[in-house]
Amino acid sequence: MSWTVRRLGLPALLLALAVTADGGRVAVARPLPAPLAVEAGAPHFVSAAAEPDRAQRSFQGVPAVASVDGRLWVAFYGDDRIAEEGPGNFIVLKRSDDRGRSWSEVGYVVTDEPGMRALDPQLWRDPDGALWLLFTTTRGVSDLRYGVYALVIDKPGGDPDPKAMVVRRLADAGIPGRPVLIGGRVLLPVDLRESPRSPLFPSGTGKWIYQLDYKRRSLTRVGRIPDTPDVLSFQETSLAPLSDGSVLAMFRTREGQYVSRSEGTDLNRWSPPERWAALPPNPETRARLIPLPDGTLAVAFNDDPRRRKRMTLALSTDGGRTLAKTQLLTGGAASYPDLTLDEHGTLIAVWDTGRATKREIAGAFVSESALSQGAARPERFVVDRQGASAPGEE
Repeated sequence: MSWTVRRLGLPALLLALAVTADGGRVAVARPLPAPLAVEAGAPHFVSAAAEPDRAQRSFQGVPAVASVDGRLWVAFYGDDRIAEEGPGNFIVLKRSDDRGRSWSEVGYVVTDEPGMRALDPQLWRDPDGALWLLFTTTRGVSDLRYGVYALVIDKPGGDPDPKAMVVRRLADAGIPGRPVLIGGRVLLPVDLRESPRSPLFPSGTGKWIYQLDYKRRSLTRVGRIPDTPDVLSFQETSLAPLSDGSVLAMFRTREGQYVSRSEGTDLNRWSPPERWAALPPNPETRARLIPLPDGTLAVAFNDDPRRRKRMTLALSTDGGRTLAKTQLLTGGAASYPDLTLDEHGTLIAVWDTGRATKREIAGAFVSESALSQGAARPERFVVDRQGASAPGEE
């Protein structure tokens, strides 16, 4: 079976990464041209039935979640040979039709090129109802190049045809975040980590914002979030609209979560980044920020200053300045949360525990209205568990 993956040629890549200074603003590149076909070995989808050995994994973590008409989808990455991040890691896609009580393994995004791995999935339902699986690849643990890939399931309520599960390469550099609809545009944060070990993209590192044309399945760069030159940034950016038309960006640094606010709708002018005082200064894991329909912000985070413990859900009704309501989801080990809101007003959080020990992907349902009233009762569920807890993980 052959699979088509697309990429940009070098001239288009140089154009897409061109950046010039202009009074403190960032020059925006033109739309990315149609990608070209690449060689075999690039990321592609295989069904769970075709490769059943991948169901027994020695490592897994970093989940993403989406809800589509009552069906839950969760993606994460793992490995069936090594118990760590490294070459050969692949993305797992699972679904549940009974509110998380049971799960079926749909398939995997794999790469056959030696030394490569697929990682950091994001799930998003577009306004037309299609389900997007966005992810990146890298050589080894991290060669700091990456690339933005997408697999789109046009009818996620049915049984996807593996032959139709085609992966597209949308950009040649960066790690995609979660798309979000803001002001009539779908905005996608794309992070390219700052490092002297990234010589191919010296002017392209940073926290970029793209507009995603979900109908044409293409990207256009429209903005850039300021760097934090005095604080190491791991990025992992989330975006959310604010009531005044501006955009709030949250990203991970060595000092915990930082935030910056755009000047109105101008995505090239931002307030100086500062640590988000509403959250503990935990540098060890990402947090996830999402907007709710009424303008409230929801955030999942570790309510601990140093450790990957105490996964917590909170609401902010003042644009992220303070947290109005908080709810502990689990007091034990947990990291790398994702968060979504279903069509019934239920917040769904997922996280990982013990990536090479317990190897658990778990989550919780929380009523948004009950949380806002301080009367939430989280309903826990387990997506996948492959091992036993290590000391201190419970």
